[in-house]
Amino acid sequence: RVLNLMIAEADEATIRAMQRELGEVRGQVRERLAAAALALPAAAAEVRAIEAAFGRVMEATGEAERAALAGDREAALRAVQERRRPLYAELRRTMRELVERVDASAQRAAGEAAADAGAAWWTTLAASVLGAALSAALALWTMQAGVSRPIGHLDRRMRALAEGDKESPVPGAGRRDEVGRMAEAVEGFRLAAVEQDRMAAA
Repeated sequence: RVLNLMIAEADEATIRAMQRELGEVRGQVRERLAAAALALPAAAAEVRAIEAAFGRVMEATGEAERAALAGDREAALRAVQERRRPLYAELRRTMRELVERVDASAQRAAGEAAADAGAAWWTTLAASVLGAALSAALALWTMQAGVSRPIGHLDRRMRALAEGDKESPVPGAGRRDEVGRMAEAVEGFRLAAVEQDRMAAA
């Protein structure tokens, strides 16, 4: 979500502040993945695979950030849509597979826990820590991705308005978030253009 706002922002100081915020999110995700690897050593290889996938997503994110800082919104959107989105889908798939394996492992361990309650307690705790860490990481990235598609629609609508399409509605105008406020602004431009045409015709 912050990345998409960064792409839409024109002020360099604000973009840099958002970049710092993304850096904090990256740090939190890395900390949670490290905690997951420590909590469940049996899944360390899978966690490393997630860390590698996360690194690829961060490379694509960095490309979009650099384009946004350079003021090239088209390149930033292209980096998000063409590079980051497929990598993010791969990261989510990898995380989901690991969560399913960990969940299956936890269920097996729970079945065997009748024989050794102490061992089951530690396994369940480790699986819970890993699941919470992965869920938190997935939630952080899902929040970021939730704005990129509406921003793309809004971008296309702004281009159409610039090319003279004053009749089509502005997507996202009813939303109650940053995208909605941007859509409301574009709607204002559209209505002003319609009013100008009406006054010119009169």
